[in-house]
Amino acid sequence: MSKNYINVSKKGFGYDYEYENVLIPEKKRRKLGREQIKNRQITSMRIDKNLCDNSISTSKYNYFNFVPKNLIEQFSKIANLYFLVIGFFQIIPQISISEGIPTIFLPLFVILVVTAAKDFYEDYKRHKSDNEENNRKTKKWDIQNNMFVEVEWAKLYVGDVILVEDKDFLPADILVLTTSEPKGLCYIETKSLDGETNLKQRNAHKDLYQYYGPQYKQANDRTIVFSYELPNPLLHKFKGTCSFTGIQASIDINNFLLRGCKLKNTKWVLGLVSYTGHDTKIMKNNFNARAKKSHLEKTMGNQIILIFVVQIVLCFFCSLYYMIWYNSNASYLPYLAINQNQVEDNSDYYNFFVRFGNWILIFNNFVPISLLVTLEMVKFFQAIIINLDEQMVYTCVDEKGETVITPTSVQSSNLNEELGQIEYIFSDKTGTLTCNIMEFKKISINGISYGEPQEREHPNYMEDISAFPKVTNVDFRDQSFFTAFKNESHPEYLKIKKTLEILALTHTVITEEKEENGKKEIIYNAASPDELALVNFAKYCGVEYKGIDEQQNLIYTFKGENRQVKQLHVFDFDSTRKRQSVVIQDLKTNKYYLYTKGADSVLFSLMDKQKSVKIQETEKNLDDYGNIGLRTLLLCEKEISNEEYQSWSKQYHEACTTIENREERMTEVQALLEKDLILVGATAIEDKLQDQVGQTIHALKSAGIKVWVLTGDKVETAINIGFSCKLLSHDLNQHIVKLRKDVEDKPEEIIKADILKQLRNIKKQIETNVDDQNKVKDNNAFIITGEALVHAMVEGPKTLLLTITNNCTSVLCCRVSPKQKQQIVSLVRDNKPNVSTLAIGDGANDVNMICAAHVGVGIKGLEGQQAARASDYSIGEFKILRNLLFFHGRESYRRNSKLVCYNFYKNIVLVLPQFFYSFYNNFSGQTLYDSYIYQLFNVFYASLPIIIYAVYDYEFDYKVLLENKKNYYLQGLKHQLFNTQVFWAWFFSGVCQSVILAFFSYQSLEFSFSDSKGKTLGFWDSGTMVFGMAVVNANLKVLIISYEHSLGSLIINFGSMAFYLLTLVVISSSFTFSSIHGLFSDFIKSPNLHIGNILIIASTSMLDYFLELWDRWNKQIQIENAALDIDQDIQQIN
Repeated sequence: MSKNYINVSKKGFGYDYEYENVLIPEKKRRKLGREQIKNRQITSMRIDKNLCDNSISTSKYNYFNFVPKNLIEQFSKIANLYFLVIGFFQIIPQISISEGIPTIFLPLFVILVVTAAKDFYEDYKRHKSDNEENNRKTKKWDIQNNMFVEVEWAKLYVGDVILVEDKDFLPADILVLTTSEPKGLCYIETKSLDGETNLKQRNAHKDLYQYYGPQYKQANDRTIVFSYELPNPLLHKFKGTCSFTGIQASIDINNFLLRGCKLKNTKWVLGLVSYTGHDTKIMKNNFNARAKKSHLEKTMGNQIILIFVVQIVLCFFCSLYYMIWYNSNASYLPYLAINQNQVEDNSDYYNFFVRFGNWILIFNNFVPISLLVTLEMVKFFQAIIINLDEQMVYTCVDEKGETVITPTSVQSSNLNEELGQIEYIFSDKTGTLTCNIMEFKKISINGISYGEPQEREHPNYMEDISAFPKVTNVDFRDQSFFTAFKNESHPEYLKIKKTLEILALTHTVITEEKEENGKKEIIYNAASPDELALVNFAKYCGVEYKGIDEQQNLIYTFKGENRQVKQLHVFDFDSTRKRQSVVIQDLKTNKYYLYTKGADSVLFSLMDKQKSVKIQETEKNLDDYGNIGLRTLLLCEKEISNEEYQSWSKQYHEACTTIENREERMTEVQALLEKDLILVGATAIEDKLQDQVGQTIHALKSAGIKVWVLTGDKVETAINIGFSCKLLSHDLNQHIVKLRKDVEDKPEEIIKADILKQLRNIKKQIETNVDDQNKVKDNNAFIITGEALVHAMVEGPKTLLLTITNNCTSVLCCRVSPKQKQQIVSLVRDNKPNVSTLAIGDGANDVNMICAAHVGVGIKGLEGQQAARASDYSIGEFKILRNLLFFHGRESYRRNSKLVCYNFYKNIVLVLPQFFYSFYNNFSGQTLYDSYIYQLFNVFYASLPIIIYAVYDYEFDYKVLLENKKNYYLQGLKHQLFNTQVFWAWFFSGVCQSVILAFFSYQSLEFSFSDSKGKTLGFWDSGTMVFGMAVVNANLKVLIISYEHSLGSLIINFGSMAFYLLTLVVISSSFTFSSIHGLFSDFIKSPNLHIGNILIIASTSMLDYFLELWDRWNKQIQIENAALDIDQDIQQIN
């Protein structure tokens, strides 16, 4: 046996095999001739150190690999690699323009250090969080000392037996061996796992509980062998088998506790550590940072390539020109002593490539070295501002009466500007548009609808309900219902009684007893708000669920009388089954019953249509409920004979104990019982809209954003909610595609042909609806069901579907699954590469959709926080999306667009004067600037002002942009601020400015000025003048494009210019090796310098100022035209 095993000397059960729990790489496995393991097998208190320990690490780096790993990561960026290569070029003597000194390494070093410092800080926070968790304490059984001892979480291994006490967090994924509570029950809170605050019940398997007993001190006397599945991320599924004393127990998720959960209302739990560290389910569900790029970054990347091409072309031209000129004039240049280099004198190729290298170095600043780090820093600060925005904080009071404050959180700041270009929004409904706080409204029993009186004027409206139990989530005042229920001789009494008992018993609610004001009160912890509303309604009517006892008896009171039935099985609800069932035994009659509640689309197909009564009336009631936006469920029952139950029970036990495909087998056997159901009734629950949902959707649509709502509701319910939230309006032509009843049982080819026919008819209708200018109107709403979508998401219909939705302002997809939600988002994203999509949801079933969109927004809601964790931005409620897009998104897009263009602009202004000067030196590759000052331009002289602008500048007031009356958001949808045309307009503006700088500088100093001794200033002087004016121009440009100015921004702008002057003085006076040593004293005395500076500042600033005025005037025209279009649309609607 391996030396890593503890108790290896021990013999007998559980120690008669070697551990083989580690997955072996394929090549090694074949070499050893072993089969790949499919399950783990461990023995209690025999640890397996070949598996990972229980420590976790969410950090990217450690103290040993930070420098090399971070450098590799940074140089994986093309820009950083480009400047590294440039630095090595500067070392080559033949082509260096900095005397062999790699001066570009200084700014590159600064950028690398700044980025590394940011990465280090972020990773340090992860390390700190990891250490806090790894160093938490828990109790594990120490075999040597035969007692429980405290150890750090990190020191646990698979096979350890641990003791978890009340209010402790679970340190690992553990099998429940026994607990302090009767029947081995325990209660956990999964808030840190999925965000849900309601308690969940778990239990030790009954055989394990009997084996270990209600004591934990005898843990060392018990040995079990546990076989279970390999680590996976499935939070709600688990399967394994436990063997001990000749017994084999089937283990599922109800016998298993996950790391991160908190033990509640349970003194202690004894558990066997099964998954540790990164093998635990919570770690398997960690969402890694997804590489998402905004459209601005993608466009910027394309423009950088074009700029590089321009740079290469210019270098080629300059090098070729010099080579030709040199060959023609070499005999006239003996005074330059060029012929001393025989290689250069005799080789055109050598001459060309040396000059080409010179010009590469001269033009290296065509691509701004600080661009990426500047953009990254700006987005980081923009994210902080979003996080601190008080208008984006959601405050509410939870069910416990506690105030919950939910600020907006940014997970992916690199998408800030993408928020200003969203054209498609895909939204979940429940919990996203609605509050996910359910209120029981209506019920249909025996075809009779109760709960109709909602107004005081109705004759059956009950004014006084003080005699009824005080419950939440119920709004029901129908006197006729209670009249029938009170009178046992009433013809509807027995049917109402049966319905209320089904509601009181068909659920997974956990009861919690609390004492308030000296009175004991039972609190319901429900898995969903729907379930809580249903159980509370039964209690409200006098059928109160009390809990479950040690013998699995469901205890309830019926009109104050204590009753109980035995719960035999629970078939949980999931998105595939869309139903929940319980199998019970009536203890008085010993009869078996199946109670089922679920979606009508599923249960109608499982119903015995011959024995069920009032089906048509119930369907009509369901349609009526759906038409007013209520969520509906069908209630059914079935009496099971003793023979049928016993036969079925054997099959179900076999399914539960199998390891392979256990869930699938269990579902198959459950379906054997869930058929030939008898209709009992139907319920209707209201899920109220969140605050300002209607106004928010209307504002989004008015801005030109197409809104798609993806819901699991039936068509009628979804349409009604659509009208309530202003997704739909009466001026929109509704086009509905659904699976028609006369073809739903036909072969797939016929169904597909029918769906295709429906789509073609809709396309024809839309194309005939044109305006006065013969353009197809977009006043259409498209509605499609999930069943129809299955056949529409294939080649042929898929293209038709996209064509139709192009002319629809609203799309409503009903009865869709989580997978279909993702497919819909991917369909639009993949087929419309130039549009930006946003998906918003609040539940785990929305995660795939959120990840598929360009931008994912999660709502921290009642359905947990998995959506928020997987998102790029998380908010508290839907209306905050308006702030996120119209204000922060719009402004981030505007400012970041200007930031990118500005960075290229200022470098064009700086670099091109050297090109123009070369017409006077025949492109010999002579630089104009001191190499040290040249490299400081992007890092110190022209970086901070644009950062301040991109973080704090606002074009309009917050309120104005939120109201969006003139559609200020349209500029992002139309890509007006950053596109190829805009980018090259800035480029050519920079060319013009560089011409002005070069002309006035050269004319002022080199060609017209001489001092009293007749000496003219040289090219270093004119180059320094050009450089100084480039610094001034860059900083004044920021002032001109800014909408807001403050004392701080002005100090930073003029401070950057002053800092340049200071470094010029220091380098000129102190750096003897500098090309401009001693230059400043003569240079500053030149009157031509000052006159030239004034002319340059006046001409460039006036040009920039008028260009900015022209740009703002054009934008204003566009805004006014957009506002006019909106007014015309409103007039047409009216």
